[in-house]
Amino acid sequence: MRRYLVFALLVLMGVSFVMSVSTRPRAAHRVPAAQSRSGSGNGSGNGSGSAASKAKPGSKPTDKARPAKAVKKIARPLRLVCLRWAPCAPAIVANGGVRTAKGSLYAARGLDVRVGARVDIKDIERALGAGGGKADGADIAIVPLSELVAAHERLRALAPRVVLLTGWSHGDVALIARTPAAARAALRPYARGRVTLSGAPGRSATLLSLFTLDLAGVAPERVALVGASTRSAA
Repeated sequence: MRRYLVFALLVLMGVSFVMSVSTRPRAAHRVPAAQSRSGSGNGSGNGSGSAASKAKPGSKPTDKARPAKAVKKIARPLRLVCLRWAPCAPAIVANGGVRTAKGSLYAARGLDVRVGARVDIKDIERALGAGGGKADGADIAIVPLSELVAAHERLRALAPRVVLLTGWSHGDVALIARTPAAARAALRPYARGRVTLSGAPGRSATLLSLFTLDLAGVAPERVALVGASTRSAA
């Protein structure tokens, strides 16, 4: 009896669904007519249709986009500071000197640049902190990668906008030996014991010396770095 009741309910639901679909009112779908670009469908001839109809055949379309906003130039020289003069060499050549010269590459691009050098990384930090608006300040600093790594924590406090790594300097510091045997013989006294190295942290010469000693078997923890003031006192 239960099966017949379920079957009757299913049949009744199916019939009700068919009747609701068949008796539902249907509205005719109207496809909107395509508007002509020439404006012929617009009786008033105004607006974009009239503007398009006035265009001559073969004429170039005009760009109605808003022009890009020009970048406002600073009304002062751009101050560039380097750690010692060696990294400044390309800028001095392109600038025609420490001040922008007529006919230089910087002048051809509308740049007015002042190039200077500092002897210590702390002077670079002070110049960047003062800003290029002051005579002793700077907008851009060029420092060797080794100095940048050594002073990264302090320079990060200045919130620099851009840091551009142009490459690893091959430098003006070199270790020269006539033969590999001569180099090993020169480093043989440092094979044991504590080694004292005179140099400043972050300098290319110091890093080169540590690298060379490491190749000779002297671990960095065996090296005691001594500054110039300590060496003169000793």
